[in-house]
Amino acid sequence: MNLENAVNMTDLMVNSSEPMNLSLSVCEQMDVDLEKVMNETRWINEFLINSFPEGSILFPICSFGVVGNLMSILVLTRPDIDLKPSFTNILISLAVYDFLFSGTSILMYCLPNMCTLYKSLIYPLICPYLYGTLMVAHTGSIFTTVAVTMERCITICSPFTIIKMWNGAAYIIPIVIISILYNVTKFMEIRTDPLYYEALRLNVTYDSDGFEKTELKDSTYIITNRILNIIVIGLIPFLVLVILNLVIYKAISKAHANHNQLTQSNSHRRDSTMAALLSGIVLVYFLCNSLKNGINLYEAKMLFDRRLCEQTLDEWPPILDLLSHISNILIALNSAINILIYVFKDFKFRKILWEQLTCQFNYTTRSSVKFVAASQRTEQRENIPMSHFSIIAETI
Repeated sequence: MNLENAVNMTDLMVNSSEPMNLSLSVCEQMDVDLEKVMNETRWINEFLINSFPEGSILFPICSFGVVGNLMSILVLTRPDIDLKPSFTNILISLAVYDFLFSGTSILMYCLPNMCTLYKSLIYPLICPYLYGTLMVAHTGSIFTTVAVTMERCITICSPFTIIKMWNGAAYIIPIVIISILYNVTKFMEIRTDPLYYEALRLNVTYDSDGFEKTELKDSTYIITNRILNIIVIGLIPFLVLVILNLVIYKAISKAHANHNQLTQSNSHRRDSTMAALLSGIVLVYFLCNSLKNGINLYEAKMLFDRRLCEQTLDEWPPILDLLSHISNILIALNSAINILIYVFKDFKFRKILWEQLTCQFNYTTRSSVKFVAASQRTEQRENIPMSHFSIIAETI
């Protein structure tokens, strides 16, 4: 193996002017480099994590995400939001996934650091299920972002094409199934710490992480999982979103350039507004998920290099641990911030949200709107003079 290709990514963090000890083997040199990086960056990790613990930062973000996504669902279910049913239902589905992600993050990362009783009694029992649910929600949110972009692309580029999507169910149901099946092994990666049951039996206080890794999570599984994550929920959604947004941008630019009748219509202006809103959602997705994909790639490379040397990696470099904390915060921010994009980009969403917050709205449902429209048509028919029907009858 070429020495230059064998040295892992941590060499970039070490002074490049320092000569490498060629008397050491490749694996020994990797150990030396990794230990040096860990020693040099440990104080940074300890200072930042102790000063800004992940739980204390995630709690306000995820709390805002829970409230914001709940408000988004309430607004999007209003009939006067003036959106296609399929687009509305996909946005509601996205808000549900983000709501689930934010709520699960609070239970998994925040409350254990805030409540000792929760950490010692409840958290060890639900932790394995929380982790799997968290990953299902994250995967569903990513694929739903792709689905809402695909739906907008079809609407804008082929507005007169009839494609039966059953009000978005053709997108939503497959995403639910794929998200669960893809993450089914996540429910088996960790289990409740056996010491927890022993502490309950002896009636003593339990104070530990609450879980332990199962035999499933070995180096082969981790490498395979990281590579799949990079491809399935990293690279593929990224490329699809880039291509679809380019197509949407070109279609809208062409319509504005031609100054045709469609450009002047309210429906087209509404499509342009939704396209701008969608661009904001996709941009936030790129910014908040790119770091996670880079970490997955680096972890897979480190584990692969260690496996070639028939070694195990008992401890991650502190800088990688720190980046993982930052990545978790960014992903939580991605799930919480969509309501701000809706408010900033869509005046109808702002109006309805303000009515919701100030209780100035009437509780109108879709069925009542249809009933009012039908009543108005009936009134119009009743107001037609009878002489009109007589003239028609005579003509017939």
